[in-house]
Amino acid sequence: MADVNVLVAIDAESFISTFGLSSANGYSATNPVRLDKSDSNHDPDKYIRMIVSEATHGITNEGTAELGFTAYTEDHILWRERSLSMDSDYAVLFYKFQPGGGDEVLDLPVRASRSVIEEPLPEKGPISDKWQPADWVKDLTDFYWTADASTPGNGSYTWWCSVYKRSAGIDPIGFFTWDPYIEVLEGPRPR
Repeated sequence: MADVNVLVAIDAESFISTFGLSSANGYSATNPVRLDKSDSNHDPDKYIRMIVSEATHGITNEGTAELGFTAYTEDHILWRERSLSMDSDYAVLFYKFQPGGGDEVLDLPVRASRSVIEEPLPEKGPISDKWQPADWVKDLTDFYWTADASTPGNGSYTWWCSVYKRSAGIDPIGFFTWDPYIEVLEGPRPR
């Protein structure tokens, strides 16, 4: 049993630049933009990068939206969605998960969190060789989605994601879906 961390970096700013506000273009939480390879604007690789921390083999398409990887039954898969433009006005949040084509190999994800005591904060100004942090950011919360790899097989799954503009309040301004892949082998994970 292992934790398999998946970082999902989303270019929310480019997504909104391409598709505009969902409500103005007929998209909604129940009818999101479907990102697939049907045309260049809908190519999920333009907006999404996925990186996996630990898989003993079977990693395909890492750094793209179509990440595929191998996990073992009893592994815990942890997804963290983040906006590539974290310092801008955009944020992202997964709001729905669907098992896709192939075998249903994952349990339904649940939201989890942990307290992060401190994170280093660099000095202001240009980068230098100073390795000590200027300060420490305290009392952060790291949230993620977690699911157990439950059944051996191959399958895709679909994340539904909302885009928020921080200055616009709590209502989402965009919605989209896409479907990466996973292979689950009979566990436990070899050491």
